[in-house]
Amino acid sequence: MLTYEGDNNILIQQTTKFILEMYRIVVETNSTDSIKDPLGTLYFLRKLDEISNYKCTATTPADFFQTAIYIPAFEARLVHLIKQAVQKLMDCIAANQDPFDAWNNSQVFYGQNVAKAYMELSITQHFLKQIEKASPSIQPVLQKMCHLYALTRIEKDLGTFRENEYLTSFHTELVKKGILQLLSDLKHDAVSLVDSFNIPDKILFAPIGQSDGEAYKHFYGQTVSNKDAL
Repeated sequence: MLTYEGDNNILIQQTTKFILEMYRIVVETNSTDSIKDPLGTLYFLRKLDEISNYKCTATTPADFFQTAIYIPAFEARLVHLIKQAVQKLMDCIAANQDPFDAWNNSQVFYGQNVAKAYMELSITQHFLKQIEKASPSIQPVLQKMCHLYALTRIEKDLGTFRENEYLTSFHTELVKKGILQLLSDLKHDAVSLVDSFNIPDKILFAPIGQSDGEAYKHFYGQTVSNKDAL
């Protein structure tokens, strides 16, 4: 991805730098009055101690379909990663690395993960807000989609969630079972969800994905119409 500001790697570093700078202000002043947070997405800096003590209370896979379970999970991971990134940066500086090298050497496994964790938390929260604005008739399936997004993000980074002790090995199995349950529930809405993108058949240009669902008919038609296939 390339934007006016740079490619996605630059944007990730800019995001990380901004978050760490705001974190530094909070720690040094013991106050959140001076942080720049016009959109309110840095609210977690106002309750660092509280978030650091979060522990998962889920006892069944269905418990992970609650925002009260997975939003705190994202918050706890983010605060944990911020502290790790700051410590890594300080270790590099203590090793007499110049600021440029110290910053670069603290990006892989540390700084970049801060930005990604922040974005996944923000995406999930924005997803939930938009569901509230949707028609009541489609809210249930959108909620399942949001739950699935959240749980797949957690499953992809179970190491970090275990590392910060928000989840236990018992919870990791619940997450996997929850994902399987959501996939089973959503399979009945899969076609409708894909159709909701309203991609014209001409652009999709795939026999298996035509809007009328006649996959075999279109496969056959494409085959017999291709002079090189016979």
